Amino acid sequence: MPRQVTSITDQKENIHRRAQWITKYIEKQKDQLTAKNCKTLLDYNDDMIINSISENTRYKNLSHFGLLTKILQKNWTDATEKDL
Repeated sequence: MPRQVTSITDQKENIHRRAQWITKYIEKQKDQLTAKNCKTLLDYNDDMIINSISENTRYKNLSHFGLLTKILQKNWTDATEKDL
C-alpha cells in the first residue's frame, strides 16, 4: 500500500494552527456561555498566557473548561464543593 507523504510545509502549517483554533473556540464559547462564565474563561486564558502555558495545553484546558461548564450548568463563581 502506498504511503502518503506530506510536505514539510504542510506539517509546519499544522503545528501553528493551534492559535487559530483557540481564537475560534473562544468566539464560539462567547455565544454559548453566560456573561460570568465567559469572563471566567477569558480570565483563565489570560492567566495561562501570563504563565507561559503552551498553545496545545491552553487549547486542551479551554476545551475541558467548556465541557465541564456544560456538565455543571451554572456559573463557576456560584459553584459549591458539593456541585463539583
